[in-house]
Amino acid sequence: MRDTDIEVVIVYQTTLPKGVEAASVSRFYGCIQDDSFIRHPQNEQAEGEPLE
Repeated sequence: MRDTDIEVVIVYQTTLPKGVEAASVSRFYGCIQDDSFIRHPQNEQAEGEPLE
């Protein structure tokens, strides 16, 4: 294929081992029953630059 323009497409994706299925995040909602497990307060985040 000399002197020819070509287009290359790269697909990047993770793969799971055979026999393993992807789990939905909603499947884990409410799975921690420990009342001491909390999300601590977070600091204010700086205003970011707008996306164009």
